[in-house]
Amino acid sequence: MSASFKRFRRFIAREDGVVSIEFAFTAIFMVALAVGAFDFGRYAFEVNRVESAARAGTQNAIRSASAAADTDTVEAAARKDLSGYADEYTISARRYCVCAGTEVSCTSNCADGVYAPMYSEVSVIGQYDFLFSYPSVQDPARVAAVSRLRVR
Repeated sequence: MSASFKRFRRFIAREDGVVSIEFAFTAIFMVALAVGAFDFGRYAFEVNRVESAARAGTQNAIRSASAAADTDTVEAAARKDLSGYADEYTISARRYCVCAGTEVSCTSNCADGVYAPMYSEVSVIGQYDFLFSYPSVQDPARVAAVSRLRVR
């Protein structure tokens, strides 16, 4: 065997630095995993914020029938709950009444002579931009919530 071949075999047999290389591969994987978890955690937080705003609007509406009719105030309550991020969302509120599964005027009675049950509905719609694109995940993602409560 030649001297250069022996040196090459000794170089290949050495294990110095193997731990460093393994750590580098593992660290890259762990950082990617952490960034993904952070990104999806932010998305979950945004969904929670939108649901909370929709609930805040309907909770404002169920105070009375006249409060439910004032959709501007109901929408303002939802905007206030979004605290500073309301411009990024479309917020809409409506009041409606139902008799036997059919939407009717809130000034009329049902066929059985009782008031038509009145409901308030608030919807909040927006979008969330992920930091990175992920396979099978739409970017930007739609974030929406609808809250309905019976007023009377």
